[in-house]
Amino acid sequence: MRGTRWIARKFMLFEAATFAVAALTHFGLLVDGYEHQHAGIAETVIAIVLVAGLGLSWALPARTRQAGVAAQGFALARNARRRVHHRRWGRSAYGA
Repeated sequence: MRGTRWIARKFMLFEAATFAVAALTHFGLLVDGYEHQHAGIAETVIAIVLVAGLGLSWALPARTRQAGVAAQGFALARNARRRVHHRRWGRSAYGA
């Protein structure tokens, strides 16, 4: 069980870092030409929720699975909602 907790924590950390890099890119801080304010805000919120899930997994080790499922479920649902919204209005899923 201990190894599973570490895998879940590492995965949440990787996801949070990925969304943070995407947010910085969409805010124009890493790469020029990909600025998209709304996408940057959404990715920041997702990264914060993933970090909160990671923190909960440390604070309540017995609840690592629930914290991971909740944080990753939020990330998936939020990202899927954004993609559906952009397709409905004729834009790509990545804000371009």
